[in-house]
Amino acid sequence: MPVPAYHELIQPLLKILAIEGEELSKARLVDLLATELRLGQQDVLAKLPSGTGTLFEHHIDWARSHLQLQGLIEGSLERGMRLTARGWDIAGKTYPQAAQRRYLQTQSTDRERVTDRPLPGETGLADLSDAENMITPDETAALNQIKRLNDELGLALIHRICRQSPTFFETLVIDLLVAMGYGRAHRDLARKLGRTGDGGVDGFVAMDELGIDSVYVQAKRYRPEAPVPISAVRDFVGSLDAKRSSRGVFFTTSFFPASAHDYVSHSTFRVVLVGGRQLAGLMMRHNIGVRVKDEIKIRRIDESYFAM
Repeated sequence: MPVPAYHELIQPLLKILAIEGEELSKARLVDLLATELRLGQQDVLAKLPSGTGTLFEHHIDWARSHLQLQGLIEGSLERGMRLTARGWDIAGKTYPQAAQRRYLQTQSTDRERVTDRPLPGETGLADLSDAENMITPDETAALNQIKRLNDELGLALIHRICRQSPTFFETLVIDLLVAMGYGRAHRDLARKLGRTGDGGVDGFVAMDELGIDSVYVQAKRYRPEAPVPISAVRDFVGSLDAKRSSRGVFFTTSFFPASAHDYVSHSTFRVVLVGGRQLAGLMMRHNIGVRVKDEIKIRRIDESYFAM
């Protein structure tokens, strides 16, 4: 098919940026758009009459310019581009499935990012892949159903949190940390701050009776499909420095782009980033905001009985 005109690339470009969620390089963007539009290699590589570039990239850049004038994206084709806050707002309304897709895609990313003292972010099904050859088809179907229900519950939890006040979210993450065992012996030394003059943090959990060793907390609500700005992560790390603390946990209802994980991995501070998927998993695991409705028992043959 012929290379689409620039105005025909505006909606596909917005859609790709919404689904991917992170800043996209030129090579990645060209590849994703070509796949979305089902363009052949010959169309993608077709040169401009001047021979200075490809027609496809030229039209992409014009579409980018159009969206940038409307304040929907920032960056450039050469250096990489991403959606602005206004762009996320428009994209979220135009492509509502992007939120759910981003939520589900961050599961494996969140699992890989947690190191040292782990924050368990799954819902008890993390070891299923190792046991696939040991369970029956009926058991597999039942476990898949449980996983689907947990995914739906997790997304529902995130949407409920987003409808609550910032103060509610700050209290929630403190309750969650205490339920996980952080500062459990000193509940009175675990509190939310979240007020003017709090130094850029929303709460802390004291790890010892005197409060000498503390973990500071940031809790930010973002739409599930919108990434946390890297500037927010930098500000939180700066707040830890001001508090003379070396450890902190940043909770969000959305997700952290790769640049945020890269930033904290090179920081001298111990900062754990907890995205919406992991947050929901932790809440379900520790019964924060949820309660058990049904328990499912899966039975199998007791080999020891027949060995008598």
